[in-house]
This record gives sequence, structure tokens and C-alpha cells, in this order.
Amino acid sequence: STAEGGTSVQLGALPSHLAAETAWRKASASEPTLFSGKSPDIVKANVRGKNYYRLRVDGFASRLEAAKFCAELSATGSACTVANF
Repeated sequence: STAEGGTSVQLGALPSHLAAETAWRKASASEPTLFSGKSPDIVKANVRGKNYYRLRVDGFASRLEAAKFCAELSATGSACTVANF
């Protein structure tokens, strides 16, 4: 089951919105071809009383497409998880 607009991947959970923006710029600059046409989705989440900012990329047509993106990104040493939460 995919959410409206397709599947998302999560690149990290950061302590601030600014940290999430910085992580996005770093990741997208390091792999411009992979990130072409993608934009960040920063979602605030409260986990056990602490706020985090989940850095996500959405708009994948399927979990398979999202997993392929993550596999390519992980190969470069970056964290990436297909978001199911």
C-alpha cells in the first residue's frame, strides 16, 4: 500500500529543520543525477518526547522504484530507507 502521491524514502532524522535542509543540500549536491527532479520533504516527528525532522524524498511510483533509489544512494555511503511510517 502506498500513500497518495507514491512512495517516500527517508534519508535521515535530524535534530532541526536547518540540519535537515543542510543534509538535503549535501546529499543532492553529491549525487546530482540521482536527485534530478526530486525535492525534499521535511516532516516534523515527535519520538519519545524529542522532536526530529525526517528528511524524505517522495514521488516514487512504487516501492520498487524507491528501493532502487535507496540502493543507488546507499552504494555512495549515504543512509536511505524506504519509508513505511
